[in-house]
Amino acid sequence: MTESIHIREANPNDVPAIAKVHVLSWKESFVGIVPDAFLERLTIENRVEAFAKRFGEENYRMYVAEFDGAGAVGFADVGDPRYDVGNYDAELYAIYLFREFQGKGIGALLFERIKEFLVDQGKSSMYLLALEVSPYRPFYEKMGGKLVGKRPVQLMNIDFNAVVYGWERLS
Repeated sequence: MTESIHIREANPNDVPAIAKVHVLSWKESFVGIVPDAFLERLTIENRVEAFAKRFGEENYRMYVAEFDGAGAVGFADVGDPRYDVGNYDAELYAIYLFREFQGKGIGALLFERIKEFLVDQGKSSMYLLALEVSPYRPFYEKMGGKLVGKRPVQLMNIDFNAVVYGWERLS
């Protein structure tokens, strides 16, 4: 399947499709895991607004995975660290895919593209925050992430426990 996937740098015109991937993947993957109130507040409209703001940030990049004939099926984004969790050059904000495209190597392609971008920018390390209850933690470990800490996070005014995965060497 990965031969039908194209990874490219996203642009502001991609934001609505990416917001749809983000919201639907949360609603498909985290039902019964996170509070219903959180999932109910998660809308494509508010994600469009949040993603659109990020495109103006200097060190921000987003990559979109497109499947032939299906458009955007996933994305990954990275930028400056938002939290003090150690000495990391960048934060991998997210990797999301529609459920039917998970487990097919697309997340790994996005992850590798993010690493390439960071190395090209002279960055050597990154971290990712993941919900402690996330079903995707094995993916981050498969990609070489080491569990380096825990911290509370607040998403839409709801408290969650998060774990921190670190990659101390990207090359």
